Amino acid sequence: MNVASRLRLAAVALACLTCVVPASAQASTDPAAADALFQKGREAAEKGQWAVAASKFAESQRLDPAPGTLLNLADCEEHLGQLASAYDHYKTALETMPGNDDRVPFAKSHVAALERTVPHLTLNAGTDLPADTKVMRDDVQLGEASFGLPLPVNPGTHVVIVLAPGHKEKRTTIGLKAGDSETITLHPGDVEAPAAVVAPPLTHTSPRSDHVEGPRGGATRTTGLVLGTLGLVGVGVGAVTGVLVLGKKSIIDDPSHCNQTTHACDQTGVDAASSGKSLSLVSTVAFVAGGAALVTGAVLFFTSNGASKTATMFGPETYPGGAGLRVIQTF
Repeated sequence: MNVASRLRLAAVALACLTCVVPASAQASTDPAAADALFQKGREAAEKGQWAVAASKFAESQRLDPAPGTLLNLADCEEHLGQLASAYDHYKTALETMPGNDDRVPFAKSHVAALERTVPHLTLNAGTDLPADTKVMRDDVQLGEASFGLPLPVNPGTHVVIVLAPGHKEKRTTIGLKAGDSETITLHPGDVEAPAAVVAPPLTHTSPRSDHVEGPRGGATRTTGLVLGTLGLVGVGVGAVTGVLVLGKKSIIDDPSHCNQTTHACDQTGVDAASSGKSLSLVSTVAFVAGGAALVTGAVLFFTSNGASKTATMFGPETYPGGAGLRVIQTF
C-alpha cells in the first residue's frame, strides 16, 4: 500500500471518530421522555395546576434542554410567585433563541415586566466580618463576589446565616414582597466563650491524725484504750516469737546438728540459725513497740480528766537495728 492510500485511510478513520463524539456527548439526553413530560406539563398548565406543570417542564428541560420548555417553565413560576426564578428562565430562553424567533417578543415583554417587580436583596460585608466567614442565604452559600450586588430573590421570607470562626451563628430573617429592595450588612455573632476547664480535685496524703475537740476525759481515754490494745498485741507477738526463738536455739544446741567446738552446722542447723535471727529481731521490735504503746495508753487512760483540745498522731518508726511505735500527743 502506497503512502497516498495510507493517508486516505487515516482521513476516513478520523472522520468516523469525529462522527462518534457527538453521539456519545448526547448520551445523557432523552428527547422522547422529554417530549412526553412536556406534553404532560402543558396539560397541567391548561388546568391551572402550575406546581405540577412546573415539575414536568423542569424534568423535560433536564432531559432535553430547549428554549420553548424554558419559556413554559418560566410562565409556571411566574404564576406561582417565584418571580426571580421566572425572570432568570425568561432571560436564559431569550439568550438561546435566534433573533427572528416569533417567541422573542413574548420573552422580552415578560423580562421587562419582571425587572420592575422582582425583589432584590443586597448583602454588604461589615468591617468586623472575619476572614473565612461562611454566608448562607436560605440554602445557597454566597461568596464575596456576591456582596454589594442587588441579587434578585423570590418574594417571601428569607433567612441569612453568618457563620464566622470563633463566633456563634447569627441569623437574620427578612420578608420581601414584589418590588421590594432591601440591604443587609453582615456582622458576626457573639464571640463564643472558651470552654471551661475544670481542675482535678486536689488530694493530700498525710500521717493519720485524730483531732478531737471536747472533753479530754472522752477522746484521750479512747486514745489510751487504742494504744493499750495495740501494746498488748505487740507484747503478745513478742512473746510468741520469743518462744519460737527458743525452739530454734534448742536445735542449734543439739550436737547432732551443730558442733559446739567448731561451730559447724548441718543444713537444719543453718536454717535454724537464720530463722532464729529473724524471729529474734521481730520479737525485740514487737516487745519494744508493744511496751511503748501499752505504757503510753495507760498514761493517757488514767490521767485523762478535765476538758481540753487534743490531737494524737501515731505511726511506725524504724531505726538502725530495730523498730518501734511513735506516738505524739498534743494538749
